[in-house]
Amino acid sequence: MALGERMNVVIVGAGIGGLTLAAALHREGISARIYERDLGITARQQGYALSLKESTGLKVLRTLGLYEDIRAVGRPAIDFTFLTPEGKDILHLRADPSSPEYTLGVPRDRLRTRLLEAVPAEWLTWGARCTGVSRRGSSWLVEFEDQEPVEAGLVVAADGVRSALRKVVVGDELHYLGLQAVGGATGSEVEHPLLAAGAFMTLGKGASIFVQRFSDEGKTIWSFCAHAGEKALDALDGQALKDWARERTQTWHEPIPTLMASTSPSSVVVRGYYDRNPLRTHVHPGVVLMGDAAHPMSPFQGQGANMAMVDALELAVALRRLSHGETGALAEYERAAVKRNRDAVMRSRMAARLFHSRGAVSTTARNMGLRLVDKFLPKPKP
Repeated sequence: MALGERMNVVIVGAGIGGLTLAAALHREGISARIYERDLGITARQQGYALSLKESTGLKVLRTLGLYEDIRAVGRPAIDFTFLTPEGKDILHLRADPSSPEYTLGVPRDRLRTRLLEAVPAEWLTWGARCTGVSRRGSSWLVEFEDQEPVEAGLVVAADGVRSALRKVVVGDELHYLGLQAVGGATGSEVEHPLLAAGAFMTLGKGASIFVQRFSDEGKTIWSFCAHAGEKALDALDGQALKDWARERTQTWHEPIPTLMASTSPSSVVVRGYYDRNPLRTHVHPGVVLMGDAAHPMSPFQGQGANMAMVDALELAVALRRLSHGETGALAEYERAAVKRNRDAVMRSRMAARLFHSRGAVSTTARNMGLRLVDKFLPKPKP
């Protein structure tokens, strides 16, 4: 009998975190079953870009032997500029590709597909929407909307920001950050010096835009974020969303107006940004929370996917150690995960507030502070 069969691991969610865990378990010789609500990997819009960092997400990919495949479809972010809407520099970040701060911009769908390829196909069940979990003797029943429940010895909740499993075992509420992000993609690359190194971010009063170029996709993606009510943009179609963002950036520096004009409304989507107050525990009786189910956070530190991937790799190692009789392995995993992810959530929450300061005084103070940081940052040698 395989080790995974004895442990009877069930992963709920086949996003970046869940698939990284599955690939890591497969590497450790532990089998698992994965249940995903989507009907397939292309069933819905996956989002555009992830920023994977050398010290976290890229390190995980190296361990799993997937780094070179992802590097081939990514674009290094070695030169990143923060600007005002008038196009004046606020902060210029440069990273050596060998440094821990090195970041690779990666298409989310390409990463998810490659992780899926690293997992045995028979592990996956698509179209399984989890609704909760309940106890059955010494094991657990994972419950679904349209299929029979499945029994598990250990359930891993990797089911995202609106985790059904977290609702059962914790029961807390999402914390809306007051921000809506409208994003889209150009049909072709837009040439501009700011995009030569891949990405930039412009900070206005109560609003920001992040722009990134893909190396092999023939397009540039953007995400405009501003204060808005939680449901304020839900009824708008792609054209109306594009108009909403374009109206608020029409006087901003190039290439922002050109990007907006070059974007097809069919590519435009909206999402609200949420996090949750950090938990003191991720390991509950029979259920381990990981990734966004454990620590959803805003994207303004670029940490969400990275933290989920680190969770996944370290959890796989902990389960291997547990299988060999190291009874404290999960507790050790949890202590490290709680601290690491609490820090990431709070830094991301602070960045969301800082980047979207609304008042004239707070905006000026923000820009002055970032310029001061820029002044004292060590500059790489040419």
